[in-house]
Amino acid sequence: MAFRSLREGFLSIRRYPVILLAGVAAGIPLALTEFFMYSGMTHYGEASGFFGLLILPFFIAAGLGVIREKDGSLRTYFSQGARHYFRVLLPAVGILLLAALSAIIVMSVLSLAVGGVDPAFAAYGFLWVAIPLAFFFFWYDTAAVFEDIKLFASLSRSAQFVLARPFKVFGFIIVGILLGFVIIVGLMIIGSVFVAGSMTFDESLTVDQVLNMTPEEQEALIGEEALFWFTMLYSIGVGLFTALLIPYKAAFYLRFAQELPASGFGEPPVAGEYDEKGRWYKYS
Repeated sequence: MAFRSLREGFLSIRRYPVILLAGVAAGIPLALTEFFMYSGMTHYGEASGFFGLLILPFFIAAGLGVIREKDGSLRTYFSQGARHYFRVLLPAVGILLLAALSAIIVMSVLSLAVGGVDPAFAAYGFLWVAIPLAFFFFWYDTAAVFEDIKLFASLSRSAQFVLARPFKVFGFIIVGILLGFVIIVGLMIIGSVFVAGSMTFDESLTVDQVLNMTPEEQEALIGEEALFWFTMLYSIGVGLFTALLIPYKAAFYLRFAQELPASGFGEPPVAGEYDEKGRWYKYS
């Protein structure tokens, strides 16, 4: 079913190419952030990264809204993005704050118990909290857009969706990881063509020495040309994965959300599927 949803996702991109704008919105700020950080302009890099995170929910909401309305025009795209922007942004901020607060509490308790916690372990503690939250609340944006519901209702609906189909959701994640792997391998092959012969690497350096280098030292080690291509390909990969994930996620949600009891908020999502020509058919 996950592979079928992925296929439907590709069809929806062919039908509504404006969905790809989300990939542009994810890739360009990331490329600028990497460029500024490696150029020593940390302030501009942080500003670019923050701006990118701030605008991305707009494009996610717009892409999902286009699929919901079955209209790929720019007018519908931007109107849907504006309509659902805060419904996508605010829960994401809430999840991040909850994960950070939970991690701080856990680390504080451990610090009092053992007399101190290593900073690296604290980072792992954040992941221990963030990953389960992301797993259960991953579908909040699709619920918010397709069922026209708000903050707490979308989070609750997402958890309900995961608990109703945990193994299918796990299959969705596996296919998503495979998709990311294919993109990474493809870009690595392309990247090897551009950076071959342009990289200079000191084989006497240890892994710890490389990891502890400043961005400027890493740039000098890799070389400006290779660094440029690595940054561009990395940004393209993130952008491409983002653009593909949105319709894939939408198709999967539309397929299984109808099997759940009504959320009690807004309108239920319209059930249906795309045919081989990318045309949408609603289930009767």
